[in-house]
Amino acid sequence: MALILLRNCFKDTGHLTEGHTTLLSSELIKDLSGFIVILILVWLFYHLDAKRGEVKYEMSNQFIKLKDRLAVFLMIVFFGLSIFSFSTWISDLVQFSANKTSLGDPSHIFYTGSSDEIFKITGEGDIRLSGKTQPYTIVGGGKSDTDLSFHSGNSSENSSINFFTKDGTTTENNDICIFGLGLPSQTSNSEYLRVGWDSTNNYYEIGAKHSGTGILRDFVLGNEHVVIQTSGSILFNAQTTVDNIFDIISTENSTGVSTGSLRVAGGVTIKKDLFLGSDFVLGSEVDYQMKMNTTLNNNFSTLTGSFCSSSRVLGMYLIVSF
Repeated sequence: MALILLRNCFKDTGHLTEGHTTLLSSELIKDLSGFIVILILVWLFYHLDAKRGEVKYEMSNQFIKLKDRLAVFLMIVFFGLSIFSFSTWISDLVQFSANKTSLGDPSHIFYTGSSDEIFKITGEGDIRLSGKTQPYTIVGGGKSDTDLSFHSGNSSENSSINFFTKDGTTTENNDICIFGLGLPSQTSNSEYLRVGWDSTNNYYEIGAKHSGTGILRDFVLGNEHVVIQTSGSILFNAQTTVDNIFDIISTENSTGVSTGSLRVAGGVTIKKDLFLGSDFVLGSEVDYQMKMNTTLNNNFSTLTGSFCSSSRVLGMYLIVSF
């Protein structure tokens, strides 16, 4: 027992030097304390035993024969279990070479169900991971037979996959990258989707990326409902509802139908008041029917009346200045 604890002390020391844990939270203190306690108990036993008078005990032949028979029986049992375990593993090895089934641990008889189990390769070819409170299974299949899926093991419990950096600070990038072009050994010319934390710019990012000769692709949401183009333009290909204030901070002036900060290819419906801060221009070839009954902002003049026509006027501009 003392040797086992001493071996664990060396292993715990390795974890400390690698930075996996701190001294107070490591197992080194417990293993080292246990090792010292065992040494003290052994010393105390020999110290007390030295003071005892010598007493001779003689074991009967019947007791000696019973011990010998028990030892032989246990040796046969353990030897048989070892042969069975090894033969089962050889059989799995033959099946693996033929059908690529998963291999079990050759010592599974002695260690199955251990609380220290981290993962297990099951007979179905799945890999089972032991989480903190529930297991997860990595299985082949899902949306299609070529997929790889994670399946939680407990009912009525939430499931999530979390990614952390070692120090847990904002000074390191933490990304998930899905590559359309490239290989693990060839990422110099690649195209991929990046989801993660950008420590240089201090924000979270979801976007298309590329490197080398790879092409920067559009980023699409939904069934092309929203398309973020490589030029930076955003296309909304479905009805879009804004349930709050919508500000356009561009100050580009309008000098024609293809300029200005807001350009609408179709008609415009405004349910409430419209306030203009500069000229209101009607260009040429405009069918117009306009009635005006309003008060100018500076309140020094009132414009009333009507201006109606059902014909098309060519080359005419109506400018109302405020």
